[in-house]
Amino acid sequence: MVVMALILMMLLGFTGVAVDGGNIYYQQQRLQIAADAAVLGGARLLATGAGHDAVDIQINTIAVKNSADSVEWTLINDGRGVAVVAMRDVHTFFARLYGFNTFSVVAEAEAQYEPVQKTDDLFPLTVGCDCVWDEPLTLVDNGTGGTGGTTGETVPVSV
Repeated sequence: MVVMALILMMLLGFTGVAVDGGNIYYQQQRLQIAADAAVLGGARLLATGAGHDAVDIQINTIAVKNSADSVEWTLINDGRGVAVVAMRDVHTFFARLYGFNTFSVVAEAEAQYEPVQKTDDLFPLTVGCDCVWDEPLTLVDNGTGGTGGTTGETVPVSV
């Protein structure tokens, strides 16, 4: 009976490692996505010349909406980039049987913008056109009789 109790505790421990370990890994990946999104949002605002407060609001809003509990950030590379550290506490399922109620996960990300210095005979050209999304999309049969659509079928495009 004692051996069965020890084996059961060991099996619960292995189950805890599998379930809680998988959950912690998943939550860390979600937090990394939140940190990446926050750092890109902050770097984009820096590139447009936004101030420190606007960047702070942007980074915190994006990170918290993507499940971060807390966020710390700093300017890097002479104010052309940001470094973000996002943190979150993850509650456990089986590990609490052994006294581990939460684990902390951390994700770090950095992003910066670089102004264009030289183009080497490159001529930037942009053409304004608002005609692309106003027209309905017409699918044309591609001749294979498969998934190319039917001739003349009009499908409205939503953006």
